[in-house]
Amino acid sequence: MNSKKILLSAAVLYFGTSEAQQSQYFTQKDNYRFSLAENLYQTKIYNASQFEYARQYFYNQNLSKSRKEAAQFFDNVIGVILQKNHAEEGLTAFMKEYPNSAYFAQANLPLADYYLAKKDFEKALETLKKVNQYQLSKEENTQYILKLGYAKFMMGDTKGATDALEEAYKTADESQKGDIAYMLGHLYYSNRQSDKAFQYFDSVKDQPKFSKLVRPYYVQMYYNDKNYDQAITEGTALLNEDISDSYKAEVHKIIGESYFMK
Repeated sequence: MNSKKILLSAAVLYFGTSEAQQSQYFTQKDNYRFSLAENLYQTKIYNASQFEYARQYFYNQNLSKSRKEAAQFFDNVIGVILQKNHAEEGLTAFMKEYPNSAYFAQANLPLADYYLAKKDFEKALETLKKVNQYQLSKEENTQYILKLGYAKFMMGDTKGATDALEEAYKTADESQKGDIAYMLGHLYYSNRQSDKAFQYFDSVKDQPKFSKLVRPYYVQMYYNDKNYDQAITEGTALLNEDISDSYKAEVHKIIGESYFMK
């Protein structure tokens, strides 16, 4: 082989190798960018995640069909979570284009948070019902049940809310049990089930966070249960606390009626 052919073969081999290396470099770079977007989403760094997803969707010409779908989906979902203009319209359009997308399952919890914050309890409940509890950690599952119970309560389903919160209370950590107990106490109080309300309120009444919140319930429940002496005692003690004038008037009324009923 003469020198010209040798040089030509070497050049072809070099540029072929160089092109393959460049292709591998850009593939690795794209994979890194996409993984970065996913990790940012999972850690709730939403602005940065949306930026990476949008960049992949609009500028990566080599994006696979499934990744393009994912990038479009999470770009829209994050827009909704961050309450950006026209984001819901974008998500609605995506749902019409990909009605059976597997990515919906990954966004149900943050979307439910968004709807709860907006007080759109119907959509929040609809979204929460799509969550697969078996994919949640213990702590996530407790938070999920709390949100489900709250949404059900706000939609008027008191029994459904109570059942959900009872389930959450059984598995909750000590740091979460107080909040759940207070909510359950309120639900049972609203339903005139004083025995159950007392049970949950008693478990938090000595905690600084809840002591002032639950004491007004005691006054009313003692009165409802015709335990007038206890209603007077609790009511008199409550009047020495820093409560609103309107509520003081209500407590005075309960105390007066308790004396009358004795």
